[in-house]
Amino acid sequence: MSETPQGGAAAALKRPAAVEAKAADPDVERLLREGAEAYASGRLEDAHQKLGTAHRRRASDPRCLSWYGLTLIRVEKNNNLGVRYCEEAVRGPGGDDPLCWLNLARACLALGYRDRALKALTRGLEIAPEDARLREEIDLFGRRRRPVLGFLDRRNPINRLLGRWRHRLRGPPDVGK
Repeated sequence: MSETPQGGAAAALKRPAAVEAKAADPDVERLLREGAEAYASGRLEDAHQKLGTAHRRRASDPRCLSWYGLTLIRVEKNNNLGVRYCEEAVRGPGGDDPLCWLNLARACLALGYRDRALKALTRGLEIAPEDARLREEIDLFGRRRRPVLGFLDRRNPINRLLGRWRHRLRGPPDVGK
């Protein structure tokens, strides 16, 4: 019988791939940060390039999957693969990262799936109730004011016209209301 050493290849096999990958390439953290900053500033092509490089270097990292999936939808219009990556990021071992849930919600909103986006934000808040980004996104998700003429239905053409005028004059509803 031969024994395997404690710190050898057997120990490396027991280590999760995501932990091993994080230690392997510190440039990925920089690429993720720069890609997120580019996305936030509206430079989607630049963000897609940086996040694609990060994804190729560390494909098992849920943050890389999530960000790259979002930019696939926004830049390349590759909706199927983008949503699959975002959903895989929240289902995998790093699915407790609120950023992954936020990006899934953003991806769903980009595709017009408001109900799925709201579910993703709600699930993210269940995991991380103190996360400011999720709270901000859910607050901006959409608030409806009362109809201008309360005795008419919200869908009445008069209410819709008056509501549009009110929106132009006063702007969107306050987040706190």
